[in-house]
Amino acid sequence: MDKDRIQAYSYRITNAGRVELIVIMYEMALDYIDDAKLAADRDLSEYFRNLTLAKRVIDQLAADLDMQYEISGQLLASYLAMDRFFIGAMRRCDEEALKKLDCLEKMIGSLHDAFEKISHDDQEGPVMQNAQQVYAGLTYSRLGQNNENYSGSDNRGFKA
Repeated sequence: MDKDRIQAYSYRITNAGRVELIVIMYEMALDYIDDAKLAADRDLSEYFRNLTLAKRVIDQLAADLDMQYEISGQLLASYLAMDRFFIGAMRRCDEEALKKLDCLEKMIGSLHDAFEKISHDDQEGPVMQNAQQVYAGLTYSRLGQNNENYSGSDNRGFKA
């Protein structure tokens, strides 16, 4: 994942509610899987690194489940199945591994779509209460170079 996508995710995370955070994590996992598929032919270390990062995202989602709800058990079963696909794809990089990645994309994609529909009804507001508000725009210097500009509060983190 390149720096621009990481920065875009960071901005979205600071303003996301609980359900939107889950949607973002699914999107991150899908991006890492896409990056792994692209790196499969040219750089094996990059392939394995991206798969490891995607697996960590899914592992974090599994660790954050609240098991007092029935749906959490069903999600955990899905995450454990995904874990087996990740382990199979991380053994080696071949056609079979790429098929497992396609299955992972379908599984994660269907969960992403379901949570994205739910996120439209979520009215809780951002989880991060004291995050810096970023208003991005472009300014132009004399040399015709674009400069990104933002304005916001310097009060980040905990309030004292």
